[in-house]
Amino acid sequence: DGLTLGNLDEWLHRHHLPQLGDVADRPLRGCVVAYGGIGLLFVDRSDDPEQRRQTLAHEAGHFIVDYLIPRENVIQRRPELLDVLDGEREPTDAERFDALLADLPIGFHTHLLERDTHGGHLSVVTADVEDRAERLAFELLAPLQRVLAELPSTAQHEIPQLLQERFGLSAGAATRYAGYIERYRPRRPRTLLEAIGLTEPPDISADNRLAGQPEAES
Repeated sequence: DGLTLGNLDEWLHRHHLPQLGDVADRPLRGCVVAYGGIGLLFVDRSDDPEQRRQTLAHEAGHFIVDYLIPRENVIQRRPELLDVLDGEREPTDAERFDALLADLPIGFHTHLLERDTHGGHLSVVTADVEDRAERLAFELLAPLQRVLAELPSTAQHEIPQLLQERFGLSAGAATRYAGYIERYRPRRPRTLLEAIGLTEPPDISADNRLAGQPEAES
C-alpha cells in the first residue's frame, strides 16, 4: 500500500511513539518524524525511483532545517533547555518566554503534513516551510554551483532539460528549479567595458543638467 497519514499513524502506534492527532487521512509522498536528535524518513514506495529520490531529499531538508539546526542552536547556546526541547520535562514559566523556544519544535516532531482539499497548503507559514525544504532538496540533488558551471552555453529554455538529463530531476521539479536558477545565473554583459569588469563613465553633463548646474568648460 502507499503511504498515507492513516498507516503512518498506525506505524507510530505500533512502535509506541506519539501519534499525529486529529488530522484527515490522505496520501503522502513522504514524511519525517524526529525525536532526541534522530529522524525517521518515510517515502511512498509506490512512487517511481525518480520521485522517491526527490521526496527523500525533500524530507531530509525538513529534518535539517526545521529540526536539527534549531536543536543544535539550543545545544550551543542554552544546553540546559535541551531536555525541554526533547520533551523530557515541562518548561518553567521563564523558559516558556525564552526566545530560543519560540517557534521551535518541542518533543516529538513531525513536519507540517496537513493540506487543504485541493492539495494546497493550509497557511502561508506552511507554504514557506515547504518551499524552504524544496530549495534544500534541489541543492542536495543538483548543487547550484555545479549547475551554474554547466550553463554558459545553455539557453534559458534548455535549463529544465539539463536538470532532468544531467541531475535526474522530474519535469515539474526541473521547471521550478530553473526559475530559481535564473535569478543567480550571471547575465551576459551588455558592453565591452562591462565584459572586462569595468563600467562606462557617467554622463557628467547630463548629471549637471539634471542638477541645474552649468557644464564644465573644456
